[in-house]
Amino acid sequence: MADNTSTSTQTVRLAPFQEQFLGDIFSSASALTGDGSQMPYSAQQRAGLSTGQQDAITATNQGIGSFQPYLDQGGQAIGQGIGAVGSGLGAIGSALGQLPEAQQGYRDQQQAMLNAQALGQAGTQQAQSMTAGANYNFDPNSYQDFMNPYMNDVIQQQ
Repeated sequence: MADNTSTSTQTVRLAPFQEQFLGDIFSSASALTGDGSQMPYSAQQRAGLSTGQQDAITATNQGIGSFQPYLDQGGQAIGQGIGAVGSGLGAIGSALGQLPEAQQGYRDQQQAMLNAQALGQAGTQQAQSMTAGANYNFDPNSYQDFMNPYMNDVIQQQ
């Protein structure tokens, strides 16, 4: 078998007037930089700082570290706050330690009140049972049984 392979090359070009135009641009740019640099500008120059700018830089440099006393005071205040919280937690812990005793005292008082109530109810029931069997025969003249017979004589004589 025979190998039938062919190779073709295609070249794309600009129109002749465009190629001429680009060539002119590149030659003008080369003429501007004459020293071989890539940028067609003069050497860079920096303007000096104004008096205000120099004063601002000096003030900034003097301000560095001037905040340290405020940081120190803030740290001390935080330390005092932490100490106060610690004291408060200690007081709460002490109060919680006494809580079982207070609860026991409350339970004792509650039991004493229940005992007094039960005693009062028992006394009331006993009084009711004692008076339940009593016979109250009330006669309007029965009060005379409690009067002194001699008293009537003394009153009549006067």
